Amino acid sequence: MKARLSDVVAAKDAGTVGEGVDGFLHLRKSSNSSDAKLVESENADRKELFKDLAAKTGGDVSAVARKFSQGIATKAKSGHWFRKSSGDWVQK
Repeated sequence: MKARLSDVVAAKDAGTVGEGVDGFLHLRKSSNSSDAKLVESENADRKELFKDLAAKTGGDVSAVARKFSQGIATKAKSGHWFRKSSGDWVQK
């Protein structure tokens, strides 16, 4: 995750990917295969991270993911996109 952070931020800055309330990255308006691979790789690592954190805290994986999402939203740059549970996109 750390190695691809700059690519994730660049894709968010470009508006091609955004964060979801589920804790995962989502494609917004990109048909670029590199963006799709970036999202897939990042989400696979996040899924493992959420499992590990849930095991350490005794919590639920989905609750860990939601908390992660809230932290990302708090620290996000102005202009980054977020996908609400309804599927609608909002920009910070």
